[in-house]
Amino acid sequence: MLSFSSFITEQSGANSYGALMAMLPYEDNKPFNDWIDREINLDKLGEHGIERESHVTVLYGLEDIDPLALRLFIEEYGPIEIRLGKVSKFPGDVIKIDIHSPHIIKINEDLRKTFEHNITTREGKLKAHLTLAYVRKGSHDHLIGRGDFRGMSFMIDKLTYSTKDKKKHIIELKTLQ
Repeated sequence: MLSFSSFITEQSGANSYGALMAMLPYEDNKPFNDWIDREINLDKLGEHGIERESHVTVLYGLEDIDPLALRLFIEEYGPIEIRLGKVSKFPGDVIKIDIHSPHIIKINEDLRKTFEHNITTREGKLKAHLTLAYVRKGSHDHLIGRGDFRGMSFMIDKLTYSTKDKKKHIIELKTLQ
């Protein structure tokens, strides 16, 4: 199975980019991994397989941002709550869980404004999600709309900035008073 950082490198080839991610604590991955093992047909996996490092991407496409500058910008946002919605699918091949998190949307928007010259991706409003698996196109449509995780929530107190050269920087989010 391919990890997120390996996937990013493969997707972008020599032009690897950085990403800011809200990683779920290791112990919180179990419900997702158990569900994947029950529900995902391994014979119908796509090229990138199963995602075992549960995370929500805050922003992909960061280029040449100083980790200290990013930390100073991000840490004041405070802990982030993410609430899980229904299982859904990106057109084609990504089984995911929709995420509701105004904090993540706000951080994404503010980063795009502040570091606009250091961001390579130009997509519209972030569709926050937690990827479960990459599957063959047209498979697993029966999972769309399921509420297996709906209502679950997690507090994230740190973000991981993975630079384009694959160095990881943990950004602790200060508790707001």
